[in-house]
Amino acid sequence: MVPCDENARLKPLADSDSPYAPPRSAVADAAPREPQPGRPARMTPALIALGLDYTISLVAGLGSLLLTPLDGGVLVASAATMVVILGLFLWIILGLAHGRNWARLAFFGYTGLSLLGTMLNCLRYARGSESLFAPLLSVASLGLELYVMAILLTAPVRDWFHAMREHK
Repeated sequence: MVPCDENARLKPLADSDSPYAPPRSAVADAAPREPQPGRPARMTPALIALGLDYTISLVAGLGSLLLTPLDGGVLVASAATMVVILGLFLWIILGLAHGRNWARLAFFGYTGLSLLGTMLNCLRYARGSESLFAPLLSVASLGLELYVMAILLTAPVRDWFHAMREHK
C-alpha cells in the first residue's frame, strides 16, 4: 500500500493544476478599444436633408421617365441609369452616416455633377423642350445638397470625419 499524506488531499488545487480549469492562451488579450467618437449634432439635420433629397431625386427620376415619351430600349436604359445613380447616392448617404471620409469627398463630387445637371435642366426648360417639373425638383435637390455641403465643411463635422478615420 502507498502511504498517503492527509494534508495533501485537503489542500486545494491551483487553477493551473486543476484538470477542469479552462485552457490558457499564450496570446495576450487585446487591449480594449476606445469608444467610437460620437456623431456631432449638426449631422442629424444633414442626414434628414439627404433623406429628403433622395426622395426628391427619386420622384424627379420617376417623373421624367413617365412624362418623357421614350421608346422601349431608351426607357430601359434610362431606368437602369436612374437605379444605378440612386443606388450610388444611397451608398454615399450611408457612408456619411457612418462617418466615412470617402463618402464626404464623393458627396462633394456628386453635388458638382448635380449642379451641372440642374443647369442642363434649366437650359432645356428655357429652350421649351422640358416641362417645369424637372428643373423645379432639380433646383430644390441642389439647394438641399448645398445645405448639406455647408454642414459637412463646418469644423465640428469635419473633425468628426477625421476622428472616425483615425479610429479605425
